[in-house]
Amino acid sequence: GIQTLHVFKLVMLGKQGWRFMTNQDTTFSKVFKTKYFSSEKFLDVQLGQNSSFVWCNIHASQVVVRQNLRWRVGNGKSINV
Repeated sequence: GIQTLHVFKLVMLGKQGWRFMTNQDTTFSKVFKTKYFSSEKFLDVQLGQNSSFVWCNIHASQVVVRQNLRWRVGNGKSINV
């Protein structure tokens, strides 16, 4: 139903939020980063007053990104012990 569509929308927008964090060299990321969160990280930014409809929806997906964020060790080369 409608609740399922709302969750689906948040998941798809969460994917865009994840792209802000991982693919910062894309034009899409650069434009939004410059306009909405130039001095902060995506997960730390607060919603402004004159935000676009698209940004408001992507900002709402922060909850989904936070809930599913994990840190992976990988090969261990970038870990300082």
